[in-house]
Amino acid sequence: MRRLPPSWWPSWAAQAETARELAYRLYTLCERKKRAAEALSYNALVQSWPEIVRLGREVGKPRETQRQMFEQE
Repeated sequence: MRRLPPSWWPSWAAQAETARELAYRLYTLCERKKRAAEALSYNALVQSWPEIVRLGREVGKPRETQRQMFEQE
């Protein structure tokens, strides 16, 4: 897995926040236009955002199983 430089997080975070705001605006627009199915999808994305950000922070970190593989050698 490719390691990301420490400076990647600030630029990624700014783009992620913009994407979250877009999802929320699309949810609001769908609600106003009575498009319930689409609104539900955008709302689910907004509600899931904290987990998406948490997983984004873990990109590039070695996983425990990877560490164990190399420690057994």
